[in-house]
Amino acid sequence: MKYRAITSENFYLTEIRNVARALTKDWSIKENLKEFLLDENLLDTETESNFNKKFLSISKRINGLSKEFVELMSMEDSDIGRFLNLYAICHCERIIFEFMNEVISNKYRAADYYLFETDFKEFMIQKSEEDDTVNFWSEASKKKILVKIKNFLIEGNFLRKEEDHYRIIKPIIPNYILNILEQFGEKEILKAMLY
Repeated sequence: MKYRAITSENFYLTEIRNVARALTKDWSIKENLKEFLLDENLLDTETESNFNKKFLSISKRINGLSKEFVELMSMEDSDIGRFLNLYAICHCERIIFEFMNEVISNKYRAADYYLFETDFKEFMIQKSEEDDTVNFWSEASKKKILVKIKNFLIEGNFLRKEEDHYRIIKPIIPNYILNILEQFGEKEILKAMLY
């Protein structure tokens, strides 16, 4: 999976759950998903450019997921939906997955439950040294991507902002969800998300 500058990505929990519910009712709409979503306005957009932006993000997430995963996304409460959406984001956004895997998981295993701005900056410096794609991103893009990482993890219920730091939160996920993800998902992502 390649690195992408995710400067225009957003969490889109409501929208992805709307799409998951529609697919659960009729999986065949996946073949003409863009037209269906446009006709039904399930992405709640007023302009074509806003629709296209949301559609690109959501279709990329949905296309990488099993039917069983999409059904879970459509049925579960919003807390589980947040977890599943972050899983879908990790599935298609390498920078988010690696932050979860290399920073959050390592800190949690070391019983260090706090992140500071320096942790985010050091991660981006490390990625810039490891990969030319990241290295060639502008400084403004790198800063915006770090903001996106923070926002995704806060919206996914993995971080909570506190004064001058962020507190790492371990999600509580029911066993039946974990069993389905272990069977139909990617174990590497699941391992990173569960520390």
